[in-house]
Amino acid sequence: MSGESSGGVGAGQPGEPRRLQFIEKQYGFFGRLWRLFVRPSEAMEDIAGGSDYLGVIGLIVLRVVVVAVTIWAGLQRIQFVGGTSVIGAVFWSIFSSILVLLVILSGVVLAVFWLVKSLLVQYFCDSGSHWSFGQATAITGYAYIADLVVSILSVPIVWALTPTITIDMTNQQTLSQSIAAAQSQISNARWLFSLPLTVVGLVWKSYLGGLGANFATNDACSKRKGFAVFFILALIAVLISVVPSLRFY
Repeated sequence: MSGESSGGVGAGQPGEPRRLQFIEKQYGFFGRLWRLFVRPSEAMEDIAGGSDYLGVIGLIVLRVVVVAVTIWAGLQRIQFVGGTSVIGAVFWSIFSSILVLLVILSGVVLAVFWLVKSLLVQYFCDSGSHWSFGQATAITGYAYIADLVVSILSVPIVWALTPTITIDMTNQQTLSQSIAAAQSQISNARWLFSLPLTVVGLVWKSYLGGLGANFATNDACSKRKGFAVFFILALIAVLISVVPSLRFY
């Protein structure tokens, strides 16, 4: 790519590191998503040119939708009986409300994690380049495409591996036992299949983040360092999400 006219990387003087020209982005939201699969380096170079909060928010919304679909898929394997009773109706109303709140909360948590992680990425990958927080949010946010793909692949896994469980909502003695059994089965499916997918997504996300940090800092942050920073931060997030499930073992 040539320097000033390409909108991408400037040529600079011989021996100097390349300099990103922070001008209007070349690709739109869907163009960036497609290139993250087929030309990740080209996509991350474009993303590294500046902030794109709307694009990242779009990815977060897509992730929340997938979370909702995953919950729905799991519920298809659970049969509730006694729903015509007063107790059953009240329980189902409370249960549905909790699920809706969890879906909404997942979006809020994802947004908070995104901003906090972006701040940490900006600090640890700075290496004297003084790159902007907006660039860090764009790189961190678009790297979440790996998590989105993993979430999509997890939907059929959750549906297929969650056993059909009958929950009698009129019998409070067996109700808690049935719910605990369902949680245990879903947790087992996560450990056996979803967790390996998560590891693959973690490596993929770290690779994209390393590319983006390298471009945004004009080579001040190496790809290896960027990969390591993203990998460690993502691993911490995975451990935070996995530890609560240990109580089922």
